Amino acid sequence: LGMNGGILRPELFIGKFGVTFIFLMSGLSLELSELKEAFSNYKLNTAVQLTTFAAWPFLIGVPLTRAMRKFVPNLLPPALLDGLRF
Repeated sequence: LGMNGGILRPELFIGKFGVTFIFLMSGLSLELSELKEAFSNYKLNTAVQLTTFAAWPFLIGVPLTRAMRKFVPNLLPPALLDGLRF
């Protein structure tokens, strides 16, 4: 029952739902005051989100992947280079 490929399919359950369950339980254990404090720091949150999703891909990710494709084309597979961009 509990082996890979068995009826219960633990390899799928633990991989998809186990991590979700851990994060859910961790979030539910936060106190409401801590959550309010985290949301109130919107300037820092905005800076982190802009850096992660705007600055990195366009200022570093795209030039880095183009340079690697031009100068060392076989160093990394194309899918991994795309991962560096985003």
